Amino acid sequence: MTKSRFGLVFLMLILSYVVKSQNCDAYLPLVKGKTFEIQNFNVKDKLQSTAIHSINNVVKEGGASLATIQTLVKDNSGKEIAKMEYSLKCTGSSMLLDMKSFISPEMLKGWQNMEMKVEGGDLELPLEMKVGSTLKDGRMKIDVLTNGVPLTSMEAEYTNRKLEKTESITVPAGTFNCTKLTYDIKTTTKLGFSFSVESKSVEYYSPGKGIVRAEFYDKKGKLTGYNVLSKID
Repeated sequence: MTKSRFGLVFLMLILSYVVKSQNCDAYLPLVKGKTFEIQNFNVKDKLQSTAIHSINNVVKEGGASLATIQTLVKDNSGKEIAKMEYSLKCTGSSMLLDMKSFISPEMLKGWQNMEMKVEGGDLELPLEMKVGSTLKDGRMKIDVLTNGVPLTSMEAEYTNRKLEKTESITVPAGTFNCTKLTYDIKTTTKLGFSFSVESKSVEYYSPGKGIVRAEFYDKKGKLTGYNVLSKID
């Protein structure tokens, strides 16, 4: 996965069991101790990394439920390369996704001994996914520092987010009826000079399972890699 492929890599995997009263059944059960495994492949179908997401805690905040998720990333040989933690919030009408969950394993590995500041708030997903709907844009900024000194920064914009259609998708974890979400990504990196990369992402969501497949494309529409839901425990 390249730096330009910021697309969500591992997020949006949670909720329904504990918070069914809030209609969070577009996502996996929000149960402490539950784990979800997502594998990342390159365009030649070679395994690049595996991310294991574990729900560490679930609390109520006003009328919402907040989950804390720990992610452990391993390379294709099974060696641990990074860890991170992010949050996911379910309200009565939408899921709010911590933008930290969009950071790729390669970035985590490269920055594991550095300080990282993430801005941009949450990316919103409606609990009721209606085909034809256009969703709110999102934005994230990452500042990377070493010993308190700025090293680089990166900004990502997520635009043209559309729910296009429903279809059946097969992944290692099973076959699921899904809703297809597409969006554009513009990533700007600053390292003494600035440069931007444009790309596209496609994600498939299944009720009660969350995201089961994500595909990454360059701006010309050429596939560059993909993620699949491989296991649910």
